[in-house]
Amino acid sequence: MKRPFFVLGIITILSVLMYYFFGFLPFVLFASICLVLSCIFVAKTVDVIFYVVMLITFILSIIRIDNNISKVAEIDDSKTLKFTVVSEMENTQNAQKVIVKSNDNESIKNGTKFNLYFRNCEFNCGEVINADVSLLTDDDNKYNISNISKQIYGNFWLKNYTKTNEISVYYSTINKIRNYINKTFDKYLSGESREMVSAIFLGNKSALSDSFTIDVRRCGMSHAMVVSGLHLSIIMGFLFFIADRLFYNKYLRFLLILVSLFLICSVCGFSPSILRASLIFLLFALAPIFDREGDPLNILGASVFLMLAFEPMLIFNIAFQMSLLSYFAVIYITPLVLGMIYSKVKLRHFIVKYLIDAIVVSVLAQLFTAPITIYNFGYISLISSVVNVLVSFFITLLLVLTLCGILFSKITFMGKGFFFITDLASKYIVSAIKFFSEFKYSAIKVPQVTSFYAAIIILVLLLIVYRNRGEEYADY
Repeated sequence: MKRPFFVLGIITILSVLMYYFFGFLPFVLFASICLVLSCIFVAKTVDVIFYVVMLITFILSIIRIDNNISKVAEIDDSKTLKFTVVSEMENTQNAQKVIVKSNDNESIKNGTKFNLYFRNCEFNCGEVINADVSLLTDDDNKYNISNISKQIYGNFWLKNYTKTNEISVYYSTINKIRNYINKTFDKYLSGESREMVSAIFLGNKSALSDSFTIDVRRCGMSHAMVVSGLHLSIIMGFLFFIADRLFYNKYLRFLLILVSLFLICSVCGFSPSILRASLIFLLFALAPIFDREGDPLNILGASVFLMLAFEPMLIFNIAFQMSLLSYFAVIYITPLVLGMIYSKVKLRHFIVKYLIDAIVVSVLAQLFTAPITIYNFGYISLISSVVNVLVSFFITLLLVLTLCGILFSKITFMGKGFFFITDLASKYIVSAIKFFSEFKYSAIKVPQVTSFYAAIIILVLLLIVYRNRGEEYADY
């Protein structure tokens, strides 16, 4: 089998869906059949062993999730619970919210995450609190799939609390780094530029005004305005470029990439799209260690396989779904489509070639994420491809310059220089989004069933591209 881990990634997705919609026994039957088939068609014994180990991990993860949900449902409101605050405070419609982790509670496993809602309180990331809480129930379903897909097992309302003298060194350190970055932004940026850079670089969605958030959605640029795999790809591409020129030792290069990925994920809160992208980059960085070339599809499948084995319900996270589909469109479909185009049309001018590349990437990424967007949000942007082409280069520029500005912020003239260009780039992006969002038909509402038609179009495109792929496109 040419790409065993890509196939295993697809099998893992189907296994999760089988378990969620049909229950545990059909899932076990399906997984067993897949195991038998893998033993027949996968040539390498090590791949089969890996699949067996991850299948066992997958089953244990499902048991863990069910056990956590059962324990949360049995929580006694009269007991005081101990939590570690693991996120910054966030404003919601009627209250404030932080994410907390269970800490040394007999009734709940350590590390189990919850949303904690409250009013008129102040919490810092890394603080440890003793809290009297009441469990908020939204419905009678076994899963609140929106929360579980983010590894959050319940919602609590805070009745009373006391802060302890304990503190989480890890979370408090990450909070200090975020505060340092925010202070740097305050020093060199202001207004909408500061808000947008904070949202893009730190994932601080609350920094964006409601009106600008609506403009972003109408332009189909939501993926670019919050920290995502796209942004990590840009930052890591820059770091790979630096590492290849500074370190000739492959182990030192891997160590730099590993530390950078962990730090970025920590600062950005380990969002699913960031985790997926990080795991892909980690696997790419590992390939030279074993003197292998990383196959993008195989690495994509392996990353999905690994993530879902430990957190099966992650497949229902919208950000993860869109990140997965857009990445597949970019790394596999885009080269084939562009290869088909350039086999018919010969272009030499790099600007024209860049525009065609950008348009194809944007259209395919939007098309492959359209079923998710339509099903969950009920609209589709008609100008997304145009806006993406006009601002994608400046988002790349903004991210690289922001990173450089933070690294050299202590050297005042360098910090000012980097953030001056960052400010210009961010103002251009804001102006372009506002301008195009004012068009009457920049976005249109569509019925939910349209997501099915979008999926059919994707399948037809996949068949066309697959049938027309050939040797002449392989080197593109």
